[in-house]
Amino acid sequence: MSSGLHTHNLDTSNPGTSDLLQPGTLKGVVVDSESGEPVGFVYLHLGRLNRTAVTDTDGRFQIGNIPPGEYQLSLHRVGYQERVIGVSIQVTESREELVIRIQRREATGEAVIVTDESAFSGSGIEGPSVKITGVDLRRDLGATLAETLSRQPGIAVRSLGTAPGRPVLRGLGDERLLILQDGQLSADASAFSADHAVTIDPSGSDEIEISRGPAALIYGGNALGGVINVVKNRIATSIPQKIHGKTGLKWNSADRSVSGGGDITLPLRNMAFHADVHGKAASNMHSPEGRIPNTQSGLLRGDAGWSFIQPWGYTGIHIHTSTQNYGIPPDPNSGHPEGVDIEMSQFQVESRSEFMLSTGKTPFELLETRLSFIGYQHDEIESGGFIGTSYRLQTLQGSANARTRPLLFFHHGTVGISGETQRYEVSDQGIDSRKTGGALFVIQETGNDRITFQTGARIDVVHQQPAREGTSSILGEITSRTFTGWSGSILFTYRFHPRWQAGFTTMRSFRAPGAEELYSRGPHLAVYSYEIGNPQLEAERGWGNDLFLTYQTDRLNWKGSLFYNTFNNYIYPRDTGQQSIPNPNIDLYRHTGSPARIYGAEAQITADITRTFEIAVSGTLTEGNRSLSNEEQEIRGLTNREEPLPLIPPAKIQAEVTYHHQNIRSALIFTRVFSQTRLAEFETRTDAYNRLDASLQYRFSDKGKKLHTISLQGKNLTNAAYRNHLSRIKEIYPEPGIHVRLLYQLFF
Repeated sequence: MSSGLHTHNLDTSNPGTSDLLQPGTLKGVVVDSESGEPVGFVYLHLGRLNRTAVTDTDGRFQIGNIPPGEYQLSLHRVGYQERVIGVSIQVTESREELVIRIQRREATGEAVIVTDESAFSGSGIEGPSVKITGVDLRRDLGATLAETLSRQPGIAVRSLGTAPGRPVLRGLGDERLLILQDGQLSADASAFSADHAVTIDPSGSDEIEISRGPAALIYGGNALGGVINVVKNRIATSIPQKIHGKTGLKWNSADRSVSGGGDITLPLRNMAFHADVHGKAASNMHSPEGRIPNTQSGLLRGDAGWSFIQPWGYTGIHIHTSTQNYGIPPDPNSGHPEGVDIEMSQFQVESRSEFMLSTGKTPFELLETRLSFIGYQHDEIESGGFIGTSYRLQTLQGSANARTRPLLFFHHGTVGISGETQRYEVSDQGIDSRKTGGALFVIQETGNDRITFQTGARIDVVHQQPAREGTSSILGEITSRTFTGWSGSILFTYRFHPRWQAGFTTMRSFRAPGAEELYSRGPHLAVYSYEIGNPQLEAERGWGNDLFLTYQTDRLNWKGSLFYNTFNNYIYPRDTGQQSIPNPNIDLYRHTGSPARIYGAEAQITADITRTFEIAVSGTLTEGNRSLSNEEQEIRGLTNREEPLPLIPPAKIQAEVTYHHQNIRSALIFTRVFSQTRLAEFETRTDAYNRLDASLQYRFSDKGKKLHTISLQGKNLTNAAYRNHLSRIKEIYPEPGIHVRLLYQLFF
């Protein structure tokens, strides 16, 4: 179960030109530790740098443009144990190649807790605490990112039907949990409202990372919940040895859906080309109480990437386009008895470059620049065929990050600057605004074999400018607003015993209110609400603390943590319980801010019982409260000073038994979700439930050394009728009933 960390010294570069930074090349072959045969389709990523590679059918790999220094190289492959080795790139000439041996997996494959939490991953995310890849990613792959992650400890799913699902981590979601693809923010509207789907599709991903702490400050000062990064490597950072790719087909009986697609990466001299396409068609979802009306969905997306790779670094471009349509189930009593249909599209152009910098002449070793434009459109089509509410979001983002050389007692780090301008328009809600913002940040890290210390700070300035200023009879004075604030974080770990490690993370967050929280004033039938903003809202500031303890042997892993988050002005849409005057069939929701706290505990244990059997048990408990003002206590006749926050996930326990032998892996998963009785005003209770799932996976290679994988899943095998507390339609419809999923993938 232990990944194992070993160091290899690689001498590289030309000593005769030491006044310039001479990049190194890491190359070698991956072989089976028992047979000595080469292993193809091993996914490698090099810590601290944006470097990834996949071994070809002969097991060979090559990663170029590596500045001299110490790194960690992680290897993942279906059917094999993850391995992490240390590599040292030095400034002397050598043609040494690595021979890396990996062991077949007996009974592992859980979401990997990275050996060194301070490692930099190959996708550009620093300090990942959890990675999901390989066999687990194929087994858990769902229709949405939230569904794919739902088995992870601390993860819950905010939903409104089948398509618009968004993950919630330890009770924190929306803009407090950032979602990225290849280190780039999604720039959709999924954080604004429950009817907006996440535009990032998990299919075709190489891995998914969940990070917390100082690493999150690169992407925003508001990520108290953390960062989720879907790694797809659309812009290659190294020239592949040969053409490689994968293709797959998936069927789901719950909604009779069929989805499929594939990707391919091709080398051509000093360039690499990438292309992928994915599509899906689904009908209405089946539940224990029958079909859920208007839950059909469809998706079509395509991506293309190009990279030009030289000894000085690389430059590349990525183009993405997608269209998606899905239904919002009807609510006979809340404004749309026949449901609402959503048509959503996104177009993105992204460029990314990386430059090696001169040695000894600057405090920096590497500079990375990004520039992207993202256009997003979301139309809500009412039963008469007309557009009820329309969203337009145009975002231009740019950043420049420099990786630092050793400074004082810090070993390495990153400093950077970023900027954004965004035009946001919502018909029927009076929103037409432009947001501009900029940020400066610094992250530094030091440590040794026993201690890791990482710290970071960030300053943000955000300006919200409505198209029209003036006085509104609903909102009052509408004016432009400027918000300035700082955020920071510290991560400390101490390995006080070879098997024990303790640590803590603390973070101060800053979040400026969004345009919808400041200026909205109109009906939003897709979420059964009439939404009212507050132009006088102040910025949300919070403190997050996480204390954790881990124990690790070759056969047993255990991790426990306590977390406690406080907010001085937690902003959320509060259900007033009143019906809106213009639309009496829907309730009035008013964006408000109040002091709040979200806290809880999380634990996970994984044990190898025999060489072929493994058990894993995890549990999460989260509670959230907001403070009541004296005025609210008096109006409502309350004596308590706090009441629960809405949409806090109930406690959950999950147990899994896994059997693994040669090319077969099977699992039986039992989930117990407890009732949620700690309710906000006007919130509905959900009962406890049990769910039983199973999975069976088989892999084989053909004569052409292509890898085939087949995954069969049985979900909700007892056909339990249960309700998701974070679903906006839990009062009307249960979750999907018993169903089967089948996934086939070919790697070439």
